[in-house]
Amino acid sequence: MERTAKAQLIYDYKVQIIEYKKKLKASDYKAIKFAEGEISEEEYAPIREERRAWRNRINDLEYLIAEAKKQ
Repeated sequence: MERTAKAQLIYDYKVQIIEYKKKLKASDYKAIKFAEGEISEEEYAPIREERRAWRNRINDLEYLIAEAKKQ
């Protein structure tokens, strides 16, 4: 069965969300190391920014999914 354009778009957004969540999970150990004082603020700063960007993108994609479902 072929997906509609809307269903395909939602599917694509969900796939992207999964990928961003994988990236977050893969970098969790660095967040824990920072929380435990094993890496410095300077070392963790770029990781924090990446994680923030990934979470923001997940939020954006979830919003786009919700909007697409309304149409």
